[in-house]
Amino acid sequence: QELGEYALSDVAPKRINEAMHKLASTPSERTHKPRSAATLGQYRQALSGVLALCEREWELIEASPMKRVSKPKYRVDVFAISATPSGRSCWPRARHRPVPIFTPP
Repeated sequence: QELGEYALSDVAPKRINEAMHKLASTPSERTHKPRSAATLGQYRQALSGVLALCEREWELIEASPMKRVSKPKYRVDVFAISATPSGRSCWPRARHRPVPIFTPP
């Protein structure tokens, strides 16, 4: 929705970063929760695929602007469990939840 109002030639890495930042900072309309890193990655892959198609097969643009957009960095929160409820120790188990960190352009 954010990039649909622009001509294909006007879609630049700066606009893509702004749209991704807005997507990451606003909650989902369906669940009203923040979008997960996987969801943001799917949006990024879909946009990348469309722009690559415009470049390679349809020759509508010289180069895909996604080639100049860096991939977002992820912060990993780790929660370790060192003991069972009975008090016996067990191997630490980590649960990783990547959280996208987008910096505004």
